[in-house]
Amino acid sequence: MKKLLFLFAVLCAMVISSCQNENNTTLEISEVSLDLPKVASDNTVTIATDADTWSAFTTAEWITTKANGGELTVSVMENTTTKERSAKVVVIAGEMSQTIDIHQAASDVTIVTLPDKLNIDQWGGTFQFDVNANTKDWTISSDADWVTLNPKQFKSEVVVQVAENTDRAERIATLTLTAGSATQQFVINQSGIMFFIFPHLEFGCDALSIKNFETARKSELMGQPDGLFNRDKWTYVTKSAAFSTVRYEVGANGLTKVIMFTATKDFGQTELDNYKAYLTSNGYVDKGNNVFGNEAASAEVTLIMEAADPQVVFTYKPTQPQAYPTFSTFPYGLVNFKSTEADIKTYEAANGGTYNGTNSVIDPTRATNILYFDIQGDPFARAYFVSNTDPKVLSEAAQYYKDWSKAFFQLKGQYYLTKEFVALVAKEGFVFQGMTKAWYVYVNEAKNLTMGVTVAKYTNFEFPVLDIRTFQTDKEAAARLFESKAKASKTETVKSIKDSRLMN
Repeated sequence: MKKLLFLFAVLCAMVISSCQNENNTTLEISEVSLDLPKVASDNTVTIATDADTWSAFTTAEWITTKANGGELTVSVMENTTTKERSAKVVVIAGEMSQTIDIHQAASDVTIVTLPDKLNIDQWGGTFQFDVNANTKDWTISSDADWVTLNPKQFKSEVVVQVAENTDRAERIATLTLTAGSATQQFVINQSGIMFFIFPHLEFGCDALSIKNFETARKSELMGQPDGLFNRDKWTYVTKSAAFSTVRYEVGANGLTKVIMFTATKDFGQTELDNYKAYLTSNGYVDKGNNVFGNEAASAEVTLIMEAADPQVVFTYKPTQPQAYPTFSTFPYGLVNFKSTEADIKTYEAANGGTYNGTNSVIDPTRATNILYFDIQGDPFARAYFVSNTDPKVLSEAAQYYKDWSKAFFQLKGQYYLTKEFVALVAKEGFVFQGMTKAWYVYVNEAKNLTMGVTVAKYTNFEFPVLDIRTFQTDKEAAARLFESKAKASKTETVKSIKDSRLMN
């Protein structure tokens, strides 16, 4: 202020002095008034004087002047305010002085939000966004009654309270900010209730990553490994209305499999179709028989609606590195489950099998006897589990192959079914039912046959073997194949042929 008063006093003194000037100094200015737009600009004014030197100055911070010969350049900054502004430029030549009136137009009202939208989950909550406006005189309104606004013009921000969405459909609210003739819209997208979901699908990740993911969507931990009966399973209760429980299997190599259990045993065909559409909309390709694949995510999804607990199984499905020849025809072996021990020996005598008493187990105290046969070729052996209670007939048959690549390929120490074998069993009418322990389980309804396949290391053999099992399908057997979502079952370590029944 003192500086402005001093400059004003100097200006007045110069004007008075000019009025009293009695010499012949002249000063002529081409423009004594400039009406300028809001944008920044450089403006040239011609100065005519017979004085040896001349100069110009102004008290406005938004104006700069530059004298060059007989020209004066008046430069103005952009006016970002919503008010017109004025100032003076004083030109001095000797004892003469003259003023130039500067008038600059006001800027249009502008208003911008940072960010310009919010994407929030069903739970709602309190959120804040900034308002960048060249005026404090702005208002805001909403077209949705589930949004409460608290504008704070003095802080250039808006606090938004969003109510919980209890509907399945997502909803959108549009906020309108108004400042003079300027408007700006701000959009709030709120998801509907958690219904169809995906689990955490970073295969190979650790349990902490899964916990962070599930905690973020408000899931609650229901079960975790105890080192005894449960060695690798982490179970969470979700907020999903479609899938109440999700179970992750995290072994030494990280996450390998996820099972999502439906909230009701009667999932319904309509919801099943909707979930299939949900999968395809998220990059999954329908492979038929309720199996979907996503190569980018290295994931395969199997919808199992006929199991004891309807479920969706996500398994790691890495890209197969090469082609693997499989069986020319599916190796059924002996699948007559009315066969007695005598029938089995007759079958093996006709098919190259030699009875091996060392590996066989004949014990009336056991639930089943095991008849083991050596074979020249591949399979190199077959085993039959025969009930010790009436009727004493075949309950499960096993075939052992040295060449496990007929059904599996190996990656980072893990075994995965080849696409060639999967195509073969699909051609035969087998439908994937899920996994129990290390077994891939398929059912052929037309043949009333269940098949399990795995690569296993038994103490009887010095090498890993391809083990293909078959048994007659019934509801009780199918129920025993899969662990209940309500409790974790004991993890089995296969040590020998006699302990290796798929059905137990």
